[in-house]
Amino acid sequence: MAEHDYIYHLRPLFVPAVFFLVLYPLIIIPVHLFGSLPALEVGLLAGIYVVTALGLIFILIVGKSKRVRIEDQQIVFHSLLGTKVLKPRAIQRVAFYYDRKGREIVQIRTDKNDYYLNEYYKHFHQAIP
Repeated sequence: MAEHDYIYHLRPLFVPAVFFLVLYPLIIIPVHLFGSLPALEVGLLAGIYVVTALGLIFILIVGKSKRVRIEDQQIVFHSLLGTKVLKPRAIQRVAFYYDRKGREIVQIRTDKNDYYLNEYYKHFHQAIP
């Protein structure tokens, strides 16, 4: 049986996150120095920055751990948050859609959840026994 392993592209997450983490202080610090923001507002903005930075780091770590593996005619989703196995009998419908840029989006519908896959999952490994 053939097995396919797909990993998640992080560039669409990483570039805006780094852009935000660098640009935010470059805007807030001059506004504070030259605009004399009250200490409460500076503390609130710093808190927002820290919470956002921690959230972005968490998202990047979870995104780095995401894998979709097709093995033994099952779809297996892996991440730090756990593993989910979709067996063929659990899949009710598979639909293919295209966005405005022509990128393919796959919708996998089960009785409880919908799963969406797009080109951010790239083909990583193919093992043919």
